[in-house]
Amino acid sequence: MTHDQSPTPPVVELGTAESWRLLESERLGRLALVDASSEPRIYPVNFATRDGALYVRSADDAKLRFLRSRPAVAFEIDGEDAGDRWSVVVLGDAAPVE
Repeated sequence: MTHDQSPTPPVVELGTAESWRLLESERLGRLALVDASSEPRIYPVNFATRDGALYVRSADDAKLRFLRSRPAVAFEIDGEDAGDRWSVVVLGDAAPVE
C-alpha cells in the first residue's frame, strides 16, 4: 500500500460574513443538544436564516422537550466548494418562536 505524501491543505477559520453566506446557501444541517439523560444527541434538521438568525422547525417531539430543559445547542453544516471542504458551527441557546 502506498500513502499519498501530498501536503495537507491548511485549516482556515472562516469569517462571520463567509459563515453566514454558507448558512444562507444550505437548507439541511445538524442540531446537537443534550437529552434528559445528559447524553448528546445530533439530529438532521431543515433550517432557514433571516436577519442574522437561524430557524429550525420541528414537531412537538423529543427535540423540543430536550430544548425546553437545556437550551444550549450546537448547529453545524458542511460542504465542498471547488475542492475545498468547509464547515460552519454555530453555538448558542435555542428559543421558541411562536
